[in-house]
Amino acid sequence: MDTNIQIQSIKSQIENIKLQIDNIEMQSNNMLMMNNNSISEQILNISIQMLNAGIQAFNTGKNMKMMMNIQNSYDKLKKISVQINSIISEYDNMNQMQLMQQQMMMQQMQQQIMMQQQIEAQQQLMQPHIKEKYNVTFKTTKGKKDNLAVDYDMTVEELLNRYINNYYGPVNGKLVFLYNAKQIKMNEKRTIKDFFICNNHPIITVDNY
Repeated sequence: MDTNIQIQSIKSQIENIKLQIDNIEMQSNNMLMMNNNSISEQILNISIQMLNAGIQAFNTGKNMKMMMNIQNSYDKLKKISVQINSIISEYDNMNQMQLMQQQMMMQQMQQQIMMQQQIEAQQQLMQPHIKEKYNVTFKTTKGKKDNLAVDYDMTVEELLNRYINNYYGPVNGKLVFLYNAKQIKMNEKRTIKDFFICNNHPIITVDNY
């Protein structure tokens, strides 16, 4: 690229940067319109433009100098590079600290959730276990009704025996128990819950003959 064109490009960038700085200065002087966040963002944007313009100017000057000694310029560039790397390192360290803080907060939240779950589990264990009850009605063919509240895991055989013992005692005749028009075996080993499926208030018909 022609040197004059490169110089004009650098000049144009610098003039554009100057116009932006003038605009920022006007904003800063007008207290009613002043917005520190906006001004800060504009200044940071200008700083990047200045670095880019400086790199372009450095390369242009380096190419024009040919084989002449430019060590002094490189030494200054190294000092600027150290400062830039220091700024980047500071930013990276800040991000790392924020990430560590977020991880610590997440760990604390998880620990709190686990502790809450453990407390709830302990509270449930401490609560007395209440067995499910079935309210079974025995209805004789003469219309007499008797109710028994029994545990769901009791066998049907135990239920019938309890009814006989409570309301009949030793009987000479034979009792027949019917449920849904079907006779219940006296030695039925199934539990009440399994036998009276989906019915926690079954009605058993009692026939005595």
